[in-house]
Amino acid sequence: MTVYLDLGAKRIQAYLARTPRLRGRRGASALLEYERLYEWTKDAWSRSAQVNVEGKQTDGVLSLRFTAPDVDDGTIDAVVTETAKLLQRLAPGAEWDVHVRRADSYRQALHEGGAAQRAGHDLLPGGVVRYRPLPVAPNEVPVVRLCETCGLDSAVRTAQVEPTEPDGEKEIKSLCADCSRRFLEGGYRTDTRNWTADEARRHWQEKIAPGGLAAERDLRIGVEQIKGRTAGTLRVARDFADLAALGSGDANHLCTVFADGNRFGDLFSALKDAEVSLRELSADLNKAVRGALVAATADVTSEDDVCLPVIPHLVGGDDLLASVTADRAWDFVVAFLDDYHRRTATLAADYRQRAGAPVPAPTASAGLVFAHSTYPFADCLDLAEAALRRAKTRHKAMTPAVCWVDVTEDGPELPASRSAPRLSTLADHRSDIHGLCAIPPSGRAQLAKAAQDGDDTAVAALAHRLGRISLVRPFLTHPPMPLVDALVLGRWWQCRRTG
Repeated sequence: MTVYLDLGAKRIQAYLARTPRLRGRRGASALLEYERLYEWTKDAWSRSAQVNVEGKQTDGVLSLRFTAPDVDDGTIDAVVTETAKLLQRLAPGAEWDVHVRRADSYRQALHEGGAAQRAGHDLLPGGVVRYRPLPVAPNEVPVVRLCETCGLDSAVRTAQVEPTEPDGEKEIKSLCADCSRRFLEGGYRTDTRNWTADEARRHWQEKIAPGGLAAERDLRIGVEQIKGRTAGTLRVARDFADLAALGSGDANHLCTVFADGNRFGDLFSALKDAEVSLRELSADLNKAVRGALVAATADVTSEDDVCLPVIPHLVGGDDLLASVTADRAWDFVVAFLDDYHRRTATLAADYRQRAGAPVPAPTASAGLVFAHSTYPFADCLDLAEAALRRAKTRHKAMTPAVCWVDVTEDGPELPASRSAPRLSTLADHRSDIHGLCAIPPSGRAQLAKAAQDGDDTAVAALAHRLGRISLVRPFLTHPPMPLVDALVLGRWWQCRRTG
């Protein structure tokens, strides 16, 4: 039997949201990059284990296999302990799942491990172990000063933090161990790992612009190629205010987009008996989500943009978490979900031919949260997760769907009555929604108030008085979504291109 060791970050979205500043969030993404995990931990396991060629190679995950089939428990425990220590030093605020499994193959290890977890077993003959490697410092000790950026862990040092304003002065902040690493990775070490003292004194934007996080760098290069732009002419936004400023009008709103694949288990189940490399499949799915991200970002990047209108926080597997300039968000989400489905359909056809069996094409759904650029990212993330959950559950994850929250219009909670239309419904009724957007704001407000009472007769009478009945009628008889939802959606939908 072979011993497999899988280490994976838990609750990544919550970990990314610990700090309010974009630089801290960038740093967290950098800390979880696959190459970073590999290089940081290899001294702890390279003498006894090697990279598992059948496992995932994606951010936040490290899959290993011990080279000796008869490896003893003492060696396994030592490797797990030393690797866990290094992971916590790298990202002190992150939580980690550690799985140790004995099996004849990695596919068998995953199958038996998953069965044991579903049965509620912490340990099984193959040895599944789940734990957070090291305890965190107790913050309830009165003399301990909390971190001034996340407010979650004890401060361990003071450091200069980049100003929130472009021309502002650096601030001295008390930072916890995790934020200290985030701010280092999020500014000075995201392009190369060996800045000289002189390079470290350069302006942050000069360093991040040509490189940055792997996801941002790949996105920038891909968009430049699609748009025919000279290499290096696109930059990444320095902070959320800069990202919002790319928009039209008040230019102070962003959209948090959280997309997740539908029924991925069906895909893996269809291929469980086929001679298909799980690592190759995971890599192909990763390419699909990254390719769709590049295509959708290029679709919403204008010729006048000097910065990308999209900042990816988490990309990989079947997940995408990103911040988007608010007036580009609907075009971005529709383009992303459409392109992703096209890519996975092609992928499924290829694996269907190789496996000689039916293989379903995965799709994805999305939750969107529109809010002011200063609205807490952690709250946006919670709302986006709730919206995504509703989009998936309303249709049992059988088809691409979306759900949204506009904090300005809806308040800080997802409305209980908010619908979650299919992506195809939005496409089929795009002109109807555009028609509602043509109604002046005062008229839309009156209609929204009347629609909340659920009296279609009163709504129709009001629409007649406003001279807008032809625009409202599609939402009174067999509507694609409730009129009140369509009116809220229209606030940012009206920014979509008409072509």
